[in-house]
Amino acid sequence: MNRALHVGISRQILQNGEAIPSSQSTGQPAIAIPQKYDRIEKARVLDSLPTYDVPRSKKFGDQQKGLDWLSQHGKQKFDEFHRNLLAQWGVKPGYESTCILCPEDWSGLEPTLLLRRFTTQKCPIKGNRRLTYAYSDHSTSFARAFVWFRNQSWPRSGIELDNFFGVGPFKPKDASHTCHHEYCLVHLTFEAANINQDRKACYDYARFLRREGLPIPKHCDKHNEPCLLQLAALSTLERFAIQFNVLSQAKGLMQKPFVERPRRHGYPTFESGLPLSEGFDLEPDLRYLESKTTVKQGSKPDLLCPFCARIKGFKSIVGLWSHIYHKHQDVENEKRLQEIRSSATLWRAYWEVRKTGAQGKETMAKILQATSDDFNWGTVESWNLRI
Repeated sequence: MNRALHVGISRQILQNGEAIPSSQSTGQPAIAIPQKYDRIEKARVLDSLPTYDVPRSKKFGDQQKGLDWLSQHGKQKFDEFHRNLLAQWGVKPGYESTCILCPEDWSGLEPTLLLRRFTTQKCPIKGNRRLTYAYSDHSTSFARAFVWFRNQSWPRSGIELDNFFGVGPFKPKDASHTCHHEYCLVHLTFEAANINQDRKACYDYARFLRREGLPIPKHCDKHNEPCLLQLAALSTLERFAIQFNVLSQAKGLMQKPFVERPRRHGYPTFESGLPLSEGFDLEPDLRYLESKTTVKQGSKPDLLCPFCARIKGFKSIVGLWSHIYHKHQDVENEKRLQEIRSSATLWRAYWEVRKTGAQGKETMAKILQATSDDFNWGTVESWNLRI
């Protein structure tokens, strides 16, 4: 068979063993390719599959890391976590009208408590730890977990899992925030790293338009999943203020966040609540507001550092104590001792009333020591708390 005839054959579209002429057909009869050529082609493709090392699980021994992230149970656990987290903030999955921000420092705290404590001075700043999510043998940022488990991408393949862990001959992907805020839980997409980096120009453009008092489009026209320019033009403080207003509206609360225009704001207007100023087409979608709360009686006490200038919470009592011990050495030992004792008393009461869940022996031993009459700073130093 000469080369021209071979190319002509390869361009035919086969259906049920019959050849269909291509759009550039010369009018000559189409030639069917014998099935043996199809088998040879399949064998050639299979033989060329790439081989590469994959990360091994530290939890399950001689097994690839993250296999449970392909399971339906894994998706159900994340969906439950995601649903409960958003419900605490007064919205349901699918809400995208405004940002819902949650840094790691706030992950163990009740939003209504944050509402009462939030001020301009206590607003988180960019660059702190992002919210994390852990399941089975892998922990990652909430953003990457969200884009991995989102419905339109499910179920996932093993090849996608390899790419998720950054191995194999695949273009790496990142979780991108189309609203341009690293703490946001709702405006996320999974895309190539170079596209993620390319979005910065849209962020700068949105901020420029607002500084100049020019109209801000709702979306960019540069990306397939467009940047949300009006949200991108809002400062971190403004987004939190709007978020707390949405929370109050959803839960039927009278309280609103106490925020003041900062000295270095940089924009002609300051958005401290709803409705927003003229030029912003942003309103909460009432269909996705959630009035119910997931907080149950006997839930864990909120663990806050009393010495930090900004709001910093902890998921574990020992984590709080370690922070107080290592990060606040400028505070008198007696004051630090008092806070450790106070939090230990709350945590002991919580453990005594809850009916389920394991009680860590080492943690419980520290709690009993901290609530005893002879508790002193020497006891704290004997704990060897890690940073």
